[in-house]
Amino acid sequence: MQKIFIMALFVLCIKDAGAQNTSSPYSVIGIGDIQQSSFDRSSGMANTGIGLSSGRYLYHANPASYGKLEPHYFTMEVALRYKNVSYSGNGVSAGNNTSDDLSVEKLVIAHKIKDWWGASIGLMPYSTSNYAFYSTKDVQGTNLAATTYYEGSGGFNQAYIGNGFAIAKNLRAGVQATILFGNFTQEETLYTNLIGITTSPVVTTTKIYSSKVLFKGGLQYDLAINKHWALNIGAVASQQSKLNANYNIEVTDDESTISAKETYKANYFTLPSAYGGGIALVKDNKITFAADYQRQLWSNFNYKGFNYELRNSDRMSVGFEYKKRTPYMNGYVEKYFLQAGAFYNNSYLHAYGRQLKDYGLSFGAGFNARRSQFGYMLNLELGRRGTTASNLIQENYVQFGVTFSYRDLWLTKVKRYND
Repeated sequence: MQKIFIMALFVLCIKDAGAQNTSSPYSVIGIGDIQQSSFDRSSGMANTGIGLSSGRYLYHANPASYGKLEPHYFTMEVALRYKNVSYSGNGVSAGNNTSDDLSVEKLVIAHKIKDWWGASIGLMPYSTSNYAFYSTKDVQGTNLAATTYYEGSGGFNQAYIGNGFAIAKNLRAGVQATILFGNFTQEETLYTNLIGITTSPVVTTTKIYSSKVLFKGGLQYDLAINKHWALNIGAVASQQSKLNANYNIEVTDDESTISAKETYKANYFTLPSAYGGGIALVKDNKITFAADYQRQLWSNFNYKGFNYELRNSDRMSVGFEYKKRTPYMNGYVEKYFLQAGAFYNNSYLHAYGRQLKDYGLSFGAGFNARRSQFGYMLNLELGRRGTTASNLIQENYVQFGVTFSYRDLWLTKVKRYND
């Protein structure tokens, strides 16, 4: 009955939880805002998890971590997120300077298939685009400019399958294949009431559909320094990938369709190669100090537009965790954990002479039911992105997430009680 209930809960969350993504003017560039959090065990540590692994919990930053899962168990996790953003800067309306949303962030399942092989499959967002703003557009062949309203929405989702393998004592390798898929709708409304002549606005609607298979690899190594301290090291890398896209473009006014066409673009956008490394110190399996560094190589593509370009992005984060374990049966059970972290990110967008920065703090806690296989994790992130200098927009955000986990024995009658 427990299994039926938890499956129904997961399906219900995916079906009924609505998502109205928070608006960001910066998501008009590229493929939108790339998701930084996987809402896993590392979320309260500022998503610092490249070097971390667990027998019960999932760390999505490094597929090698799945090789550490406990034998015989399968694990399921579903995450919900609430986010509130406030905006400041020139051009921000005093009466409309906040947005918020509630969304389902992931549905994942993992299982230790063999003693040396763990795997996970799931569905998570990859990027989001949601913006709306007024600007001006030069009228070709004249010295006039027309008021223009830009609006867009959409994003990419990722369906993945990750595998982690124990290839030697304390050494794991992993590989993850991800199907990236999604669509974007971009609408431009050109108001043509120039020099006293009023006509119907011209609306250009572009719908973009794209998909791609991506691959990521990872390594992890655990080293016992002495009877109290252990060192965990991890590394990840992914290859450059070109995205293809189908375009549907329609131009209309109030009276009729002016133009409509479908096109295919073989190189709609290119995702860069990326790499990262992580290190963690663990004391007595209770206290963890961790740090990560990640880099994406956007500058190789020479993407440029009016007053913006894409540049290499760097993300640094640190995290701390304390967990409380209590004796139970022949082993231990983890009662709860507490976390804190900080992050700093140079995003890939360089606009009006400034590279967009994102930085903040995170906090987390998790609790396990002693006599059942249910658990839940809470995380809070406080951050700031952008600046009010150079007529840019600053975003101050608060993000709260809750991840529900469930695990149970699968394909075995063996009972285990340790965490």
